[in-house]
Amino acid sequence: MRRFTPGMAPGHEANIPRILVIPRGPKGFGFILRGAKHVSSPIDFEPTPLSPALQFFEGVDMSGMAMRAGLRPGALRHGALWK
Repeated sequence: MRRFTPGMAPGHEANIPRILVIPRGPKGFGFILRGAKHVSSPIDFEPTPLSPALQFFEGVDMSGMAMRAGLRPGALRHGALWK
């Protein structure tokens, strides 16, 4: 899995909410989801410009289903339906 920063991702536009449908491929979805650290309580969490979400996508497989759907490293997860 090749890793790169969001600024290096082709077609990456920051702060534009989108809904992506990522089908499961033969090797999975093709991303690594990480959680924020040092948050006192998720129940008390309020988004700010510096911390807009508790989870983010760190690694995205360059040839995986997530990249094909438009997901880029550094994207923030605001909600999801997992099937």
